Parts: sequence; structure tokens; C-alpha cells
Amino acid sequence: MVLNAARGIESSVYAAGVCQAAPVSVGRSVLVDPTGVIEADVGLAPGVRAADWQGRPAQGTSRGC
Repeated sequence: MVLNAARGIESSVYAAGVCQAAPVSVGRSVLVDPTGVIEADVGLAPGVRAADWQGRPAQGTSRGC
């Protein structure tokens, strides 16, 4: 997650870091803002997360599959 925060800071943009869930990988997909703050975190379980441009969860989205 630290590298995802660094990408947002160095590029001054919102950055999405995605990763496959276990057993393929460790999961932990995140959305970070331009200051490196994690705005959305899917966690370790398989799931889907949607956020608007300000990092708030989008209406009508669900988490988990």
C-alpha cells in the first residue's frame, strides 16, 4: 500500500492499485488520493468497490462477490 500512496503523491493524481485475491496473490486493491491518503480499500477478500472521483463509495455498489 505504501507504493500505491507514493504513486499518487509523485504523480499528483488519484491512483488505483489492483491485485488479485488469494490464492493467486494477496489481494489488497486500493484507491489513493494525490496526497497519499487511502480513499478506498477492498481488503483481502475477493470483491468489487466503486468510488466517485472524491473517493466516496458510489451509490448502489456492493462489496464482495
